[in-house]
Amino acid sequence: MEYRHLRIFIVVFEERNITAAANRLNLTQPAISSIVKQLETALGVALFVRHARGVEVTECARRLYPLARNMVAELDRLRQRFRQPECRVTLELGVDYDIAGVMVCALAERIERLNADVTLHLHDGCYGGVRLASEESLREDELFAPLWVEPYVLAHSTAGSYAYAAGSDVLKNPRWVTCPSHSTHQRLIPLYGPGADAPFARATSLRRALDIVAAGQGVAVAPHSLVSERSGIRWRSIPAMTLERRVGLCIGAQALSTPHISWLYAEIL
Repeated sequence: MEYRHLRIFIVVFEERNITAAANRLNLTQPAISSIVKQLETALGVALFVRHARGVEVTECARRLYPLARNMVAELDRLRQRFRQPECRVTLELGVDYDIAGVMVCALAERIERLNADVTLHLHDGCYGGVRLASEESLREDELFAPLWVEPYVLAHSTAGSYAYAAGSDVLKNPRWVTCPSHSTHQRLIPLYGPGADAPFARATSLRRALDIVAAGQGVAVAPHSLVSERSGIRWRSIPAMTLERRVGLCIGAQALSTPHISWLYAEIL
């Protein structure tokens, strides 16, 4: 049971209507319904009875409502305490290697808007209890708070011996630069075709693959954000394939016991 479950339960209880609750919280109706279902599953009881015009609250919901209000109010007071100047805290944040700088900047700005009294310390790689990473790297002891969904695209150079002109068919005899250790590799094998076993070049990370592409030495598949920040590289959509990644905060379950990390998780969600 998390802060967001209780906060959404309170609004649905007060509105007696999923649509009204979604509008009040600026969320989608499916998201509201899913979170309410998660809370009901966690508690092992039904909280609402759905019908065409809204929802009816059960006796269990009536008992939970005052408790939920008290718990949310206490967490809100805790959050407010850490917004006081004398309570300035440091957030140690790891950043995975294949995360674009534009995403790091956007997260830093968001944290600043939420709480100007947080000092952000950035570290490369898997560091501390919180890291900015793609969902594929999530560990068993971590929770994931999604921030962005972005597509993978075809990346090719604008110069060099193997550059592709605008409008040309990138997939006609492509010189693939692959990243066999990456989680997307198996899904891309049909696209690579014979190039899966005998690529033009290999790299151990998506950034290194794009280094080869930028040198005019082939074509790679990489997240849009990483491609967009590189000069000398163009991108195109992958034909007949939808491949995306979710990027967000991977938070260790034990780290949630730290007040400012618990606050961040609640605010991001």
